[in-house]
Amino acid sequence: MSTILFGNNKGGVGKDVGAAGAYHAALARGLPMPTLIELETRPRLAQLYPEAVTIPVDVPSPETLYANPDSAYAALDKAGELWAQASLSITSLGANMTSAVLAWSASQGPRKVLNRPDVVFCVMLTMNRHAMAAGLEALFDIGEILPEAKRVAILNDVHAAFMEGDQFLAKRLEEARGNGTPIEVLRLPRCAAPAWGYAQNLGTLEQIANLEPEALIKLGLPEGPVRRSLPIIAAWISDSLIGPMGTLLPAETASKRQKSK
Repeated sequence: MSTILFGNNKGGVGKDVGAAGAYHAALARGLPMPTLIELETRPRLAQLYPEAVTIPVDVPSPETLYANPDSAYAALDKAGELWAQASLSITSLGANMTSAVLAWSASQGPRKVLNRPDVVFCVMLTMNRHAMAAGLEALFDIGEILPEAKRVAILNDVHAAFMEGDQFLAKRLEEARGNGTPIEVLRLPRCAAPAWGYAQNLGTLEQIANLEPEALIKLGLPEGPVRRSLPIIAAWISDSLIGPMGTLLPAETASKRQKSK
């Protein structure tokens, strides 16, 4: 049983992209079919991946909470069942859901289904000030509430590139470590292809990597930038996204260990 979560209370930091990359990495490696999950107010990943499980996280009304205070955790209880049952699950946490998952985990007492060494809690960091602050806070809280889980800070260059050897960032990550194990760092470089912003809305990562130029040209984009973009996009998906996200996957699944005995 392995669980990978992509979080940060801020939206627009790349959680869906990271989850999709890990999902395709698992498929490419031939692991048992991963369960792709999103905790969102409305389907996002499921619009591209019909097999994804969307768990709605609508805020209960005051009347509902008064009648049943525990209803605030209903969506997370459902997610917890999937995390506990799936041999491999990959989850994208919607805006503000990272803190909700941690509060839910703390409320479980000794039964913290995410407090395991085979849980990888990835926090997306960008150069946006608010996203950085929220992400570092989440990394610290994960170490306090789920000390057995592995923490990974994913540096997403989507807004601006992180500088190599950034000592300020290294200090902040060391502070976020708290009393837990070291925080691992993974880099997600920005896709520099001119047409990437249009292409990423046209299907799954596999479909995007195999786009024909006409799919973008018919949107009114100039042919030259389109044809130059597609090889860059395909290489970025393979080498800069799926490749690095593949390092988050378990080296060997329980089912494979059992077969080898």
